[in-house]
Amino acid sequence: MSTVNGTVTTGYEFTLDEAGKAQVTVPRLNLLGVPTVTTDMSDAIALADLKAAVKQLMPKLSVVAADSTGGVGTATIQIQDADTNSLTGRYLVRIWASDSDFGAPHSMTTSFLPTTGTLIAQHTTVATTAKADVGVITNASGVVVMSVQDGAGTVYIMAEINGLVVSAQLDIT
Repeated sequence: MSTVNGTVTTGYEFTLDEAGKAQVTVPRLNLLGVPTVTTDMSDAIALADLKAAVKQLMPKLSVVAADSTGGVGTATIQIQDADTNSLTGRYLVRIWASDSDFGAPHSMTTSFLPTTGTLIAQHTTVATTAKADVGVITNASGVVVMSVQDGAGTVYIMAEINGLVVSAQLDIT
């Protein structure tokens, strides 16, 4: 909370109303006088700092997919703020591969594992026996790199954080 100090011309009288607010006594009201109010803002938060802090509480993802030939591709996932600046720190990201854009996980023919980041979960259902749906913790730079070995063809890599899903197309040769 900020402190407000008022300095008014000497001799003015103030009374408190029913709400506890200070009122200038009517006979002493000087419409030509200019009272000054000074405020101590040393404990206030700058608007720019508040905006920056809020942006970091709403992370989003960048997913870039690249073919590495030989039936292998990579997907690089970077945690970003609302202005697309890279965020550092460790985040939990769910990542999966699909045959269609924003589709359900599919079975991988070979593997789907992080080369950067820490694998913490492989989700398996009847339809995804090869575990093409994983939970990964980013490295300290907020990055995950996935090795995608699924044979030649098109695969879509989805990544999710806080309910926000992003997709990237990966054409493997």
